[in-house]
Amino acid sequence: MVGHTTERAPVMPAGAPIMRTLPMQLDEEGVLHLDGAFLATLHDGEALGVPGLCPTCESCWTEAAVAVALWPGDVVTFRGAACAAEGRRAGARLVPLVAS
Repeated sequence: MVGHTTERAPVMPAGAPIMRTLPMQLDEEGVLHLDGAFLATLHDGEALGVPGLCPTCESCWTEAAVAVALWPGDVVTFRGAACAAEGRRAGARLVPLVAS
């Protein structure tokens, strides 16, 4: 299950203009489910709209996630601003999250 922070996510780091936001839904238990096949079809400039508060960064566990990092092998993690920059340098594709 994905935990949620008590704060709104900060703005995605500069250089990532958002052209379209795709709304995501929580299931009946309040869990955000991300399908790897769906995420692989996202294009540059698209973001995911997360209802309510954004999940917690799965790397540092101290800040709200601002992006989903797509790693080789269909691994997906939520990343905060500082950890997203590290993920980008390590070769992850980032999809911004927008709290809605």
